[in-house]
Amino acid sequence: MDLSKRLVVWLALLAALWLGITLVYTAVALRSGIQDEMQGANAVVELLSTAAEANLGDAHSQLRLQTLLAEGHARHLRVRWADEPSQDNLEQVSLLHDYARRLAPAGKPVPQHRIAIGPRTLIVEPAPDSEIDEVLGDVLPLLLLLLVAGGAMLFGVWWIVRQALAPASVLCAGLARLQAGQPEPGFPDLRLREYAAIARGIDELAAGLATARCEQSRLTQRLIDVQERERRQLARDLHDEFGQHLTAMSATASLLQRHAAR
Repeated sequence: MDLSKRLVVWLALLAALWLGITLVYTAVALRSGIQDEMQGANAVVELLSTAAEANLGDAHSQLRLQTLLAEGHARHLRVRWADEPSQDNLEQVSLLHDYARRLAPAGKPVPQHRIAIGPRTLIVEPAPDSEIDEVLGDVLPLLLLLLVAGGAMLFGVWWIVRQALAPASVLCAGLARLQAGQPEPGFPDLRLREYAAIARGIDELAAGLATARCEQSRLTQRLIDVQERERRQLARDLHDEFGQHLTAMSATASLLQRHAAR
């Protein structure tokens, strides 16, 4: 397998793992959201039906209505009696809450729905803070998951690249052995096609270098032999020629000595 295919396979596996985690988180969040919506809808239906029964003068329904108002299980709704003070939760819980409140449409009054329950009036109105809490409750875990997934992706890519480049250190070690004078780099079997091709090229280069070194050694030895033969030949030539000259000089000196008187 070549390097590009291996990187693609590893990255695809990493992306598949991230997709699986996302799908699992989405399924869990969806199930929890459906359950919360069903509970909220049931709470609203129970509140309205209990209010209707309490309007008919049922004492048990009136007590049940008070209990439901105290529990406040109706999602995204604020239900209170008209003669009770409004309890708006407008304090700054966090910077995200404050930012979310700034994103809410401005200049639009919150609609109120009044339901007469005997002598009292029940006010039902939307609760933006409840929606903000729900959105932040969904977004913050998702942001945390994205942060963790981003860190995991970075670590995964680092590990993949590190594994992909690991044979490069093997090639460098083989080149260092060649530089130290060893005849072969001694590469192990490399599974990646690109690194295997580089290793074969270095092996061929090492074989060529070994052949060149042998040829160089042979030529050096031949040069030494030629130089030695030349020195011996020169020595013989000098010895023979110098001896002849000495003989001639000796004969000439003897001749001069005998005939010097004349």
